[in-house]
Formats: sequence, structure tokens, C-alpha cells
Amino acid sequence: QQLAPAAVLQLNFINRGLRLYPQTVFFPIYNTLLVFGNTTCGAIYFEEFKILFQHSVNTTIFLLGILFVFAGILCFARRSNDTAEATESIITDHANPSGFTEESLGRSHRIELNGTSPKEES
Repeated sequence: QQLAPAAVLQLNFINRGLRLYPQTVFFPIYNTLLVFGNTTCGAIYFEEFKILFQHSVNTTIFLLGILFVFAGILCFARRSNDTAEATESIITDHANPSGFTEESLGRSHRIELNGTSPKEES
């Protein structure tokens, strides 16, 4: 019951992000922030920060890790759209090694959900 609003908000956030940004930019940033947020909430809830802050070495390494994560997010966020789109096209080419696209297959090879071929446009 209590998770339903959070799930709806997450889906809304994911859908908006995918509408606004290429998936190769959005998902790494989204997953990084999700892991960071869950780590922070878990550390607060389970009081793990008490142990973490007892030793300065642990605190320093933890804060450096957070700094590197946010530096990586900035690198993703600041790269150009051309770079992101080129990366996405490379991923698409590897996912579809045959090179066939919807356009190259033509309308006659598409099948509607009910099992019939689409009607030709006049």
C-alpha cells in the first residue's frame, strides 16, 4: 500500500527522463542516483553512519567515492547530444547485427497484433 505512490512517482520520473534524454545518458545517471539514495536511506535507517564516522579513513574513502560518483554523473550530463546519439546508434547496431530496421523490412513484413498484415495506405 505504501509503496504504490513511490512506484508511480518512479515510473513517472523514468518516463519523463526517457522522453527528454537519450537512454544512454538517462539510465546511468538514474541508476547512480537510485543506488546513492538507497545507500543513504539505508545507512540512516540502520544507523550505519555511526560506524562509518568513527574512523577518519572510512569517512574519507566514503566521501571520495561519493565525489567520484558525482564527477561521473557530471561527465555524462555534460557530454553533447551528438555523442550520446552516436553511442546509442552503436548500441542499437550491436543489438541488431543483421542491420534490418523497420523501414528496410517494409510494410509487408509487419504483422498486426491480431495476426493480419496492415492494410496498404492509399
